[in-house]
Amino acid sequence: VEAEFFDLESFDSRKEFFRKVQAYQYFYNFVRPNFSKAGKTPLQIILEDRPYTSPEVLNFPVYDLDALFRQKMELPAIKSGDQYVHKLPELLPELDLTQQTINHPYVYVKI
Repeated sequence: VEAEFFDLESFDSRKEFFRKVQAYQYFYNFVRPNFSKAGKTPLQIILEDRPYTSPEVLNFPVYDLDALFRQKMELPAIKSGDQYVHKLPELLPELDLTQQTINHPYVYVKI
C-alpha cells in the first residue's frame, strides 16, 4: 500500500482498515494514473505487454497476514495498548548458551 493511502484515510476498526485497503487497491490498479509511468494504470501497463491477460490478475483479495500467521503458528494474541502482541512459546527451558544452537518447535537459531 502506498504512503498516500495512509495520508488520505483514517480507520476506526481493523475491519474498516481492510475494507478501505481493498477499495484502494482496486482504485490503484484499475483507475489511478501513475504519472511516473506515462499516466497509465497498472492494468494498462500489463495489457500493453500482454493484451490477452485477464484484469482479474490485479483483483486479488487483501489478506490479514498477522491473523494468518497467528493461526498457522497457533499463537495466542494478547491485547497491549492499541495493538495485538504475539505471546511466543516459552523458549527459556530450551536455551542452553553453552551450545551453539537453540532447537525449538517454532524456532531454530544458530548462535
